Amino acid sequence: MEAERVAEAFAAARTDERLVLLEGFHALKHALRFGAELVAAAAADRAQVERLAQRLAPDVCARLGPLVVERPLEGLVARVPRTGVVAVARRPPLRAGALL
Repeated sequence: MEAERVAEAFAAARTDERLVLLEGFHALKHALRFGAELVAAAAADRAQVERLAQRLAPDVCARLGPLVVERPLEGLVARVPRTGVVAVARRPPLRAGALL
């Protein structure tokens, strides 16, 4: 079931350093724009998030829609963001050469 997969991804993000929690539309929008690998995304009201994307970031709408599962956000995150959307992304691998 999709809701279970989403809950498992958020639980894993609490302890897995390879994952990062994205809270709110702004963070999710930038993750999509910069090519982040999203593991899971959830919204309290999927239609509301899609309307927000149409208004503020039409360039990510096509990618956002299929990713977001509608479900209650309580229990996934400590504090539900105002925009009603959260996601888990995989951190890119750290390359030592990029730091120098």
